[in-house]
Amino acid sequence: MTKESAIELQKIDCNCNDCKHLVRDLSRYKLSQIFHADLQKQEFDRNRNTELFIGYTSKDNAIINKVLKQKFMPGKPIVSFGYCKKFDFKQVSFIPGTNQLETQECFEHRKA
Repeated sequence: MTKESAIELQKIDCNCNDCKHLVRDLSRYKLSQIFHADLQKQEFDRNRNTELFIGYTSKDNAIINKVLKQKFMPGKPIVSFGYCKKFDFKQVSFIPGTNQLETQECFEHRKA
């Protein structure tokens, strides 16, 4: 894909991520990272404890060893946050790389 074709696709998507009016809100993004990492850690621990229980009750050392080697690695949040300069710094949230129908009229590409 060429640079020009990528920009054309971004113009079709009209995603706030590529709009020249976006001001990113990194503090909300960092809070979202903390929140999602906490949820992911809770789910990791719950699944790990379930697998350990299964391993100990079935006395299967292979399962136990496999589970004990697992490391928690949080993923990044999907949603990003910012403010729209065009609409008096209205708060916006968006998923980069997706089509946004509600921004078809106001979107202006940052490289245009």
